[in-house]
Amino acid sequence: MVGYNAVRQACGRPVLSAELRAKIKTKKDRIMREYETEQLDIATADGLNLSGLLIKRKQAKYTLLACHGYHLGKESMTYCLEVFPDAHILLLDSRAHGESEGKFITYGFHESQDIKAAVDCLRKNQLTAKLPLIAIGFSMGSASLLGALSQGVQLDAVILDSCFADLSLQMGRNFNRTDRLSRMFAPIIYRCFFWFTGVDVDVISPIKWIQNIQTPLFIIHSRDDKVAFEQDAHKLHAAAPCSELWLVGGSRHGGIRKDYAEQYRQKVAAFVHPYVTSNSVCPPLAKASARE
Repeated sequence: MVGYNAVRQACGRPVLSAELRAKIKTKKDRIMREYETEQLDIATADGLNLSGLLIKRKQAKYTLLACHGYHLGKESMTYCLEVFPDAHILLLDSRAHGESEGKFITYGFHESQDIKAAVDCLRKNQLTAKLPLIAIGFSMGSASLLGALSQGVQLDAVILDSCFADLSLQMGRNFNRTDRLSRMFAPIIYRCFFWFTGVDVDVISPIKWIQNIQTPLFIIHSRDDKVAFEQDAHKLHAAAPCSELWLVGGSRHGGIRKDYAEQYRQKVAAFVHPYVTSNSVCPPLAKASARE
């Protein structure tokens, strides 16, 4: 029962307090008031309806798909409005989050279908169809993007902020932080995860998905991330034939964009620039490792 309840909570739709729901609604209302926006309903191949908010910019040079992290929502990605001032931006609620349908979270596995559906939508939208398409993902959103890329989804460039390398490894770290009794429940928890989601924990592996992806990737990570460890970033960078790495110190999981706000904007802009000004391919020096 312990394992069952733990997994149900970990892979189920997040339960939000009334206070948090009110804050999210306030943020969404502000976006819709201050920007030209369009609410999108996006259908996935497996029959779910996803909620997206398309922010339209005059003189936009490209389109950005913004993918949030675990137990967050599209409103958590509103910082992209400042980081990407010359882009149309699609803020997407992945399945089982926010205003999108779905009961269970698979940490990037089925969420890759959400990415494909959003990309298809943008490719068909008259406003965005002919523009370069860039994507940014935070944590689970990064894993979802890698899953989609590994299945052939076409994007011009992708930014991976604080991505984990492998879910089985990630869960093992969590068990190691707890007592011996909790670690004994690991096999039961893995089995329960499959019962709920229909997915084996072992197949949710960004480090496997990233191999042979030719899309330009910019990996952003903190050496002091206690959720997705620094070694995850190094593994992803080493496995990706077309990637750059920016490592910083002192930031928690998801904190780089705030702690290094100006550098974040500058480095992201420099990475994106070649792919929104021409039909670029993986540059010869893309394996360079950028540090603070």
